[in-house]
Amino acid sequence: MSVVTLMKRHRENTIDMTPLLDVVFILLFALIMNVTVAQAEDEAVITNQGAQIVALEQDKTSLEEEKTALEEAIIMNEEQVRNNEDKLDALSEALENLVNMDLQNLQDPETIASLEAMFEEGDLVDTWLRYQQVADKYLFVEIKITNDHGRTYLNGNYTGINIDQQDVIDREVRSDKVASLSSHILNWLDHRQGGYSFVFVTLVSEDEVTRAATNVLQDALNRLQLNFNKDYYMINKYIRYE
Repeated sequence: MSVVTLMKRHRENTIDMTPLLDVVFILLFALIMNVTVAQAEDEAVITNQGAQIVALEQDKTSLEEEKTALEEAIIMNEEQVRNNEDKLDALSEALENLVNMDLQNLQDPETIASLEAMFEEGDLVDTWLRYQQVADKYLFVEIKITNDHGRTYLNGNYTGINIDQQDVIDREVRSDKVASLSSHILNWLDHRQGGYSFVFVTLVSEDEVTRAATNVLQDALNRLQLNFNKDYYMINKYIRYE
């Protein structure tokens, strides 16, 4: 058999792989394109979520700064009120003394200087205006627990919820009381007319109420705080014992 004949038979038995390779390359290209598009979409979603997180953090920072500024304003106003109370006491005493003075004493330079110092500044008006500005932002709430079977009051109104010693001991009952108080306060806030940015809560506990019972109120306020954070509201708590 000749070499030419063998080569001819070899060509006849060889399978042409070119069409199959074309199909493989097309499928590989399609796979690469799908992966690239999916990756680009994922990156776009991540970028968008990152931008949203940054915006939310900026909003939170802005509100925290406003909260700090308002708290500082309250402290400053409270100090001014104390100073003005001292001035009013001094003024009251001076006026009382004037009633008992002879008209001749009104010409005394020291008396005149003292009265002028009391009236020359509009401290009382200034303090009132500052408090009005703060009051527009803050809602003042008082939640109180009394010696009378642990009755609780919201701004002087009975909530219908009592916290006695048994409620403090039983974990499940205590949890129910915390949830009930938190829901009651939140419902009251939701149905209150008028806008506000912050809530200033004064927690009042009468002298015979146990600390454990008072802690139930604090836990209710902490739970309420979580609800407020979702809407960027904040709560300041101040505890007063009577």
